[in-house]
Amino acid sequence: MIVALPVAAILAAFAQVASAAVPTHTFAYTGGAQSWTVPAGVTNVTVRVMGAGGGKSACSDAGGGGARVDATLAVVPGQVLNLTVGGSGADSTYGGSGTGGFGGGGGGGGSDNGYVGAGGGGGSTLSIGATTLIIAGGGGGSPVCSASGGPSAGAGGNGSDAQTGGGGAGTAVAGGAGGTSGVGTPGGAGTLGTGGNA
Repeated sequence: MIVALPVAAILAAFAQVASAAVPTHTFAYTGGAQSWTVPAGVTNVTVRVMGAGGGKSACSDAGGGGARVDATLAVVPGQVLNLTVGGSGADSTYGGSGTGGFGGGGGGGGSDNGYVGAGGGGGSTLSIGATTLIIAGGGGGSPVCSASGGPSAGAGGNGSDAQTGGGGAGTAVAGGAGGTSGVGTPGGAGTLGTGGNA
């Protein structure tokens, strides 16, 4: 059983015993690193890792949703899985851009008569030791009272820019394209694990 929550990385561990109950562990956003130790008797875990969504603009355009990655991993009892859960991008206000969320979200920017872009959501990660196994990128923040930021499909979701369109989706190997603008400089592209700033 897997319980999906907004902006959360979810671990469901299950023992290889038919009669055993399947415990579920949910890790919500804390703004820092978290860990989980594989219990005795567990040799596989089913995980769902979800990136955070981008913020809304001052005129209520929604930001893009974060990526979701589902996987089953072979593990060893006593092994420590390290997690970071991305934070949502901040909404923009009239005259104030939104900051990027924890986990590499890009900051909003641009300006159209005082309206400014929202921040991009941060990515969520799962790793063992120094090896990162899963990255679920965050969604792009909403641009300046225009189209919504694009959902991120992998690592490095980027922030948005003014007027024309939000940032593009990231992939498992690269960040998304920067937002486009009809009135100014386009937004910066994201890189693997870090969103582009508007």
